[in-house]
Amino acid sequence: RHPAEWFVSADKSAIGLDLDHVELDVELFLSAAADATRLARNGDAGGARASRELAESLYGGDFLEEDPYEDWAVGLREEAQATYISLARTLAEDAAAAGDADGATRFYLRILERDPFDEGAHLGLVAALVAAGRHGEARRRYAFYATKMEEISVEAAPFPAAGPASGGAALIASARRS
Repeated sequence: RHPAEWFVSADKSAIGLDLDHVELDVELFLSAAADATRLARNGDAGGARASRELAESLYGGDFLEEDPYEDWAVGLREEAQATYISLARTLAEDAAAAGDADGATRFYLRILERDPFDEGAHLGLVAALVAAGRHGEARRRYAFYATKMEEISVEAAPFPAAGPASGGAALIASARRS
């Protein structure tokens, strides 16, 4: 149905996929994330949020996670993971600011799946749980956070205290000032 080099192009020194004819999940994800950044810079908050949500839904996991030792894939894997974490953090903070503790919790947990030592995600998660009135779960997650910080010789921040603002970002700021 297609010419010989429709999907794969090659020359004497390299072989590659023709991205005009092949869809790669990581490329779709990075493109949607770039769209979200562009829209946010242009002041289109609604469009940026929709693009962030689309990008987050397109993230299928670490690029070539089944081949973690392929050196050529490390750069793209780390770029995609860093982009995902940044995107998920923005979605979590937006959810917390809107009073959506469940949404914030979901996104902070997704960050922690990728990086169990992300202090901001741990504190954001604890703050979201406190804001939702889930105090026992918040204490358990705080203890887990403190253990993770101890593993890397970082002093844990104090437990976030609920203040007049119940958004996660306000609680995190309160914890950092303490």
